[in-house]
Amino acid sequence: MSLEIFNKIQQLLTESNADFRVVTHPAEGKSEEIAKIRGTTPHQGAKAMLVKNKLDGSFILAVLPGDCRLDYQALANHLGGKIKKKDLTLANTNEISIKTDCVVGCVPPFSFNDTVRLVVDPS
Repeated sequence: MSLEIFNKIQQLLTESNADFRVVTHPAEGKSEEIAKIRGTTPHQGAKAMLVKNKLDGSFILAVLPGDCRLDYQALANHLGGKIKKKDLTLANTNEISIKTDCVVGCVPPFSFNDTVRLVVDPS
C-alpha cells in the first residue's frame, strides 16, 4: 500500500474516533494468514476484493467478512440493471494497482478512488 493510502486510512480512522492499532505485515492474499498475524479469527477481519464489470469496464470494491467467499450472483443482484454474474470478474494485478494504489493482498476496505464503487456485505 502506498504511503498516501496509509495516511488517508489513518486520518479517516482518527477523525472517526476509531480505536485502532497499526500492524505491519507483508502483503498477504489469505484472510487466515492475516488473522494469525493480527491474533484474531478470519471472521473478525474484512477482505476487500476489486471486481470489474465487463459490461462497462467499471470497478466495484466488494468488502466482505474474511471467512466468506465472494458471491458474484448476490453482487450482481445488488448492482441491479442488466448486470449478470457472468459480467463480473476479479480485477487483475495491474488494475488493482491503478485503481487502489495497493498491491494484491493489501487492498483496504475503503475506496479513495471516486471511480470505484464501494459495496459492503453487512454481515
